[in-house]
Amino acid sequence: MKKVTVTKAAATKLLAGSGTKKLIIECRDSENSIARLINYMGEIGNGGHSFGIIVDPDMKEYTKNFGWDGDGSDSIISISEINEETGKPNKLEFDDEGNVKRG
Repeated sequence: MKKVTVTKAAATKLLAGSGTKKLIIECRDSENSIARLINYMGEIGNGGHSFGIIVDPDMKEYTKNFGWDGDGSDSIISISEINEETGKPNKLEFDDEGNVKRG
C-alpha cells in the first residue's frame, strides 16, 4: 500500500486566510493513477484554469462533480510518496506524458 502526500496551497494567502494544506492518501495504486490525476489537475489548473472534475459520468447514481478554482485559490504545490523504509516523503517527478519518473 502506498501513501501519497498531496499539498494544496492558496494562491493568495491574504485572501484565503490559510497557507498550505497537506493531505495524506493511503491507497493501492499500482499504475500511479491517483498521483497522475492530481499532477494533471495541477498542470492544467495551476496556470489559472478553473474546471469541473466529474467522477463516473456514465452512472447517474454515482456521478459527482467537483470544482477546481485554478484562477482563484486552488493549486497543487507538490506530490510526494512516503518511503516505506524511512517513513519520509519523496517528491514525485513526472515525465511529459504525466507518468511518474522512477530513479
